[in-house]
Amino acid sequence: MTVTTDRPVSPPRTPRTGRRRQDEPWTPAQLRIAVLGAVIGTVLLVVSWVAAGRTADVDNQLTWLSVAIVGFLIFASGGGALLLHGHRAVLHRWVVFLESEPAPVRVTERQADTGWVRVDGTRRAHRPDCQLVRGKRVAPTADAEIEERNLLRCEVCAG
Repeated sequence: MTVTTDRPVSPPRTPRTGRRRQDEPWTPAQLRIAVLGAVIGTVLLVVSWVAAGRTADVDNQLTWLSVAIVGFLIFASGGGALLLHGHRAVLHRWVVFLESEPAPVRVTERQADTGWVRVDGTRRAHRPDCQLVRGKRVAPTADAEIEERNLLRCEVCAG
């Protein structure tokens, strides 16, 4: 059953289980760890900056410099972990996408005769069996129309 409303439909909410929804690359726990690392790292950097500026002793300044380096490493590792988890999630989705069954192509006789199709609003002409136009509404396009409209031939299917 489809519900139509005048306002946009918001995505479904998930309970606070720490599990990732299918459309989010990070879990709430991973986001909390990254934010916590950013906060702790920033606090250590600011504290060491202020403390090193209040002393003229080089040994104390080097100690505070060490604290600042630790703060930077904490900050960077939180952000790096977040990027690593996001990259893994995107890579996983890419593998799932590539392994998924492609949508069937509906090619009419007229489209098969012309040899080229295009999606309205785009600048590329494709072969009727091109993966980039599967499941989309396509219009047959003749070679003369490709030249006339200055369309580019798809690098994937015309290659």
